[in-house]
Amino acid sequence: HTRYIGDWSSDVCSSDLFSYNNNGTFTSINEGGAVYIYNYNNATGLYGVESDLNIVPNRYQENFRLILSNPESKDWFGWSMDIYGNYLLIGSNQRNVSPATTGKAHIYKYNGSTWNYIKNLSISDSVNNDEYGHAVAINDTFAFVSSAIHDNNKGAVYIYKKDEGGTDNFGYITKIMLKNPSPNDYFGYSISTNNTNLIVGAIKNENQPGQAYLIEYNSTNDTWGAVVDSNLTNETSIVRGVDRIEAQGDSFGASVS
Repeated sequence: HTRYIGDWSSDVCSSDLFSYNNNGTFTSINEGGAVYIYNYNNATGLYGVESDLNIVPNRYQENFRLILSNPESKDWFGWSMDIYGNYLLIGSNQRNVSPATTGKAHIYKYNGSTWNYIKNLSISDSVNNDEYGHAVAINDTFAFVSSAIHDNNKGAVYIYKKDEGGTDNFGYITKIMLKNPSPNDYFGYSISTNNTNLIVGAIKNENQPGQAYLIEYNSTNDTWGAVVDSNLTNETSIVRGVDRIEAQGDSFGASVS
């Protein structure tokens, strides 16, 4: 019974982290981003912590507020988010950062009383303005991070395995791209997973109907999708609706669950 709310445009300020400017005063970090966590209170039947008993209706604040330890302006931490068990995966796509960067994703683990930072995920083949971290998903064993504008907007999804290289190491496994990608596919615009399947949305451009793709997990080989080589895998199949009427620019696949 917990609620998670991302506020990617939140300034990191007030009693949070600050950076000094040249005259020795504090300056807030613009659009660093934050994630707010509200636990359900069985006694009150509400989420969060009662913060002011003198105001009616009473005010409730978050139980936890997560921010990066070294935030940068336009990090957009909290742009995307997914939770599985005690693990929280948060995207920070860093859109509009100057100078341009690739984006990141961050993993936290709950120990029963607080959220501990585990690791930031990044990828070597991502380039500046890729917006890595646009969408994220996590299941019992794997974490997935998308970069919908990777390689001229073709898009890609990157897979990490929780205990690859050590406990909670979330080591990189492989990259998913469409078998026949085209510019402006935006593959990875949305993603969702359970323990055996991954659904990836690709909204395409205004001259094409959007699509969604299935990537299946092969437990025998411990692989996802149609394996091309050790560094690349393709979709298993396309997801089709029986009564769907495809239309140019319909943005099918904009969100999946």
